[in-house]
Amino acid sequence: MKVKLSDFIAELTSNNLPNQATYIFFPKKPFTILRELSKISDIEITSFIREEFLNNNYFDKELSLSQNIEFHCMISTISKNAFLENNYLSHEYDKYAQKGFKKVPKTIWEKFEIFLFLEINEVCLIEKPNFFKSINLFSEIQKEYVMKSLENKRIYYFSNNSNIVNIKEYFDLFLLIDNKAYKIFKNPGPFMSEAKLIEQK
Repeated sequence: MKVKLSDFIAELTSNNLPNQATYIFFPKKPFTILRELSKISDIEITSFIREEFLNNNYFDKELSLSQNIEFHCMISTISKNAFLENNYLSHEYDKYAQKGFKKVPKTIWEKFEIFLFLEINEVCLIEKPNFFKSINLFSEIQKEYVMKSLENKRIYYFSNNSNIVNIKEYFDLFLLIDNKAYKIFKNPGPFMSEAKLIEQK
């Protein structure tokens, strides 16, 4: 059943909902979920897109790693040192703190982005295609810490990829947005089948 996208936003952002992970498929290429949602005049959607997104520009690439971390910690009023210790990042921070984007390995840069974003946000809007691939490169103790963190937050993962075979177990719900309406699925199989049909249009 298709319904208004604004109804979906209102339902998913309700404070009465339990923590859950939702996979949101939007078949536009290149993926531009914020731009598409911003076209819809609705107060629930406006509120939703004002939340902070984790995407490839979460950290400012003109700043050093330490400047990015200090900025986000300051505006979120969290302790930088506690953040580094809790996430087993102190050693890597000491090695790369003063370096900029081009001098920090991409996997390390993205690791700090992911950990800091999850540390700060309870409602997590993620628009980062390699999010789960990045997590798989973490140390075992870091990976375990991230998995526990994800279980205690409300996750919305936006993607234009309908092939979710390798990550389907992370999600409780699957949503397909098409032409400003949506369909909701509780099982990944039917979701992937219908998403592929839309991709072929």
